[in-house]
Amino acid sequence: MEPVIIAAVVTVTVSVVNAIVKIAQRRLTVSVERVRISEAAQTERVRFLTGRAAILAPHCDGRESEPAGGSWGGDRGRRR
Repeated sequence: MEPVIIAAVVTVTVSVVNAIVKIAQRRLTVSVERVRISEAAQTERVRFLTGRAAILAPHCDGRESEPAGGSWGGDRGRRR
């Protein structure tokens, strides 16, 4: 085969492989985005159903954390 034909075949092959990789990357990106959205929705659902933040961070002074959105326990857990 002539070098020009070989170069053309290699160019077309590289282009086809590049297109396949781009399609696979787009599908993977869409899949990852769907999982991220569903995990975020599940976290929000848990927060809504429990009525408080999913994770409560402790205070530096040792008292218990209050749930997000306000205090529902009166003075429970607070130092006096």
